[in-house]
Order: sequence, then C-alpha cells, then structure tokens
Amino acid sequence: MLLLGTGAPLAAPASPTFTGAPTAMPPTHAPSTTPRPSAASIQHITLERDCQGCTSILRLELPRGGPAMAHQIGKARHRTADSSASAPLPAAEFEALAQALVAAGFFSMADVYQDESLADGAWATVTVRHAGGTHSVFRREDAGPEALKALEAALDALQARLHFVPVQR
Repeated sequence: MLLLGTGAPLAAPASPTFTGAPTAMPPTHAPSTTPRPSAASIQHITLERDCQGCTSILRLELPRGGPAMAHQIGKARHRTADSSASAPLPAAEFEALAQALVAAGFFSMADVYQDESLADGAWATVTVRHAGGTHSVFRREDAGPEALKALEAALDALQARLHFVPVQR
C-alpha cells in the first residue's frame, strides 16, 4: 500500500491481541442519559392535522409569549385557499400545556404511531421545540397512546377557547 503523494509504503496496522472472553457489544439503543426537557424549557408547540378527504391542513402554532397562530393550508384539488388567524396566548395557558406535555411523558413517546397496513388516513403531528432540540410525534388514525390523544384534545380545547382574528394578507 502506498501513502498518497509520497510513493512511500504505508505500514499495516498492528493486529489487536485478544485475551480472555470477547467483550459484549454495546446495545444499539442505549438508554438516554440526556435529561428530559422541563416545562420551562419548552419554547414552541405545534399541532398539524390532515386527512385524505380534508379540504385543508390545520396547523396550530403556539410560541411561548404568543401570539397563537391558526393556519388553514388549502389544497388545490379541493380549490381551497390558505388562511391564517392570530390570537393572544396567555402565558398561563402555554405553561399549563407545557406542564401537561412533560407530565404525559411526551418526550419519551415514539416518533411514529401507525398501523403499517394503512397507507392513508387521518394523521396528526405534535411538535415541541425546547431549549435542547425538537421532538415530534406522528400518529395515523387511532394509533398511539391515550396520553398523546389527551394532549391533542387539550390543544383542541385551547384553540376553541382562544379568540382568533383573521390575518390580512
């Protein structure tokens, strides 16, 4: 073997010497030593929903400090237009949601919950941005833990309580 650019031979690495029993391989999915995010570290919560027959995609965005934004993203096949609305987001409402996310174990939930036999169907994604990164959980149809469904219901209830005003474009 030649060392590039010099023409000099490259020495072969020494063979390792094994003594005793082979060591165990580390697990492929070792438990995380990263601390779970706290409610205080959560900066932004997003709920996004769609389905095959839905006329638009819903995206609810809740940034810490507000305002809340509700977007309806139109679909060409249904000839629907995009629209957005904003609402003041009380700090106490955001904090309650952040605490609910942590209490429900959101950061320990799998990334995806779906029946592999379903290629289509209603879906929802909850995404949380926190000081240490982002975690998203996708579910299709009725898949996923009850805690995830309860979080989605809490997001829906908050959206219903807020007073959204259309944003002029």
